[in-house]
This record gives sequence, structure tokens and C-alpha cells, in this order.
Amino acid sequence: ICIAATALGVTPMVRVAGKDKAEIGRTLETGAQGIIVPHIENRAEAEQVVEAARFSPLGDRSLLATSPHTLFRGGPAGEVMRRLNESTLVTGMIESVTAVENAEEIASVEGIDMLLVGTNDLCNSLGVPGQLDHPKVREAYAHVAAACRAK
Repeated sequence: ICIAATALGVTPMVRVAGKDKAEIGRTLETGAQGIIVPHIENRAEAEQVVEAARFSPLGDRSLLATSPHTLFRGGPAGEVMRRLNESTLVTGMIESVTAVENAEEIASVEGIDMLLVGTNDLCNSLGVPGQLDHPKVREAYAHVAAACRAK
């Protein structure tokens, strides 16, 4: 699906199930140009995601000799890794009170490009299920946005 999307001019972004290194690597190897990782709670988890999604020097992702990103042609490993590090979008989802409280440290991790608030789970964590417009939810959004701007 990722290869077909790219051929049609659509940037394939994939929400993975969690922070599993093998799943993140496999998803990116199949042609995803970005990942969305749910339930990032703190700096250590954000660093774990970056390690799985980025090549050296930012991470520890394994490099395939050829991949959809290189049109299956390969190339000098250092150049391919640099280019893919620059072009891969890594998004962490903020979905709990704890994650909101840690938004600054999560956003400050080099290799995390964007934070996305998972509003439904956040509402539950805040004790206001389904109340998407509740002041607590708006305050949490403002806090996360400020953390991103500070990066």
C-alpha cells in the first residue's frame, strides 16, 4: 500500500501499534515515509522510538541494501541513511495526563518531529470522557502546543 501511495503522490504515514523496534523498522522498510507512535509517556519512550526509527547517528535502525525509499536501487549507505533520516517523519502521540505533563521533555528529543494529541484517550485520562471541548482538554492542547513551539 505504501509503494502504491507513493506512486500516486501520496505520502504514506502509518500508525504503528506501539513502540516495538521490530514493528517500527518493518513499517518503515515497507515504504512508509513516516510513523505515528501511540502512547508516548516520557522522554525515555520517545528516545526508544527514535532509536527504532532513525539511522545512525540518531538511532539504531537497520539498513536494507535496497528499499522502496531508494526505488530498490540502493546507493552509498551513509548517503542513504542521511537522506532517510531527513525525510522520515516521526510523530509521537500524547494521550494521557502523564504525557501532557512530560510534553516538554518528549518534544525536546532529537528525532521526534511532531506531537499529536490523541483526544479521546486524553479525555478519558483527564476524567472527562467524550468531552472534547472541556476546559481541561483545551488546557492540555495548549500545554502540548507550547512544548512544541519551545522545541
